[in-house]
Amino acid sequence: MDTRPAGAFAGGNIPGSINLPMPTLLTAEGTLKPVSEIKELFQAAGVSLEQPVVFSCGGGVMATLVDKLADDVGVAQHNVYDGSWSEYSVRIKE
Repeated sequence: MDTRPAGAFAGGNIPGSINLPMPTLLTAEGTLKPVSEIKELFQAAGVSLEQPVVFSCGGGVMATLVDKLADDVGVAQHNVYDGSWSEYSVRIKE
């Protein structure tokens, strides 16, 4: 799951990834939405709570926050691709 803004995701992404921009998990005031709403957003984006999920973003920071939320949401197995898009985009050019 790629947590970058939709425009960045559309400009290039890891094959097979789905996009759920980190800002969609926040309220208008900039705080996290309730866990029940975040869970609904995960599921609406196509995240299966029973399947392993790898979170990415531009450089690993936003993905780390969403990875921590995955516990609250009930994702069975999850991890962060630390290098995220920054690393992946360089690798595919090599």
